[in-house]
Amino acid sequence: ASIFVLNAAEYTGPLYEDGTTNCSHEAFECLKMVVSQDTMRSRLYPFHVCITQIDLLEMKLKHVPFNSVHLDYDGDNSRDSVLEYLIAKVRSTIGGRRKVHVHVMNCLDRSSTKSAISRIEEDLTVTFRKPKQREKHGGGKGVTALRPSSLPTRPSRPVQASSSCCNLM
Repeated sequence: ASIFVLNAAEYTGPLYEDGTTNCSHEAFECLKMVVSQDTMRSRLYPFHVCITQIDLLEMKLKHVPFNSVHLDYDGDNSRDSVLEYLIAKVRSTIGGRRKVHVHVMNCLDRSSTKSAISRIEEDLTVTFRKPKQREKHGGGKGVTALRPSSLPTRPSRPVQASSSCCNLM
């Protein structure tokens, strides 16, 4: 399974690493890269996308229009409209065959963060059960069960990470 974190409020900020690349654009490039990896294309692992800092997004939208950075965005400058755009963009980037769970989180609100983490943990537990165990617990269609012995203990090549995403297998 993969967990991808997208900071909704960083749509205007540059990456720390180079000071020029836009964080939001880099996050979607990173997501494309993760989805296109051979291991991700060959297995339909579920994706959990956590869109964080929605409280800061709402404050930032009052000062910087979202379409000033995302030129293809044609919605109004409201938090809900921007979130709909981000969710649609995430789903189209990942593709239609893969199970995608989107969690919108205000990281300062412990209950929303705890709820999202609980849902991720529950899905991962169901995903990695053997097929008969998964059926007993209502596992969803399109979810691949893997035995722990078939999971890699360490990556065969170095894992590349960005400040905007993290791929866990």
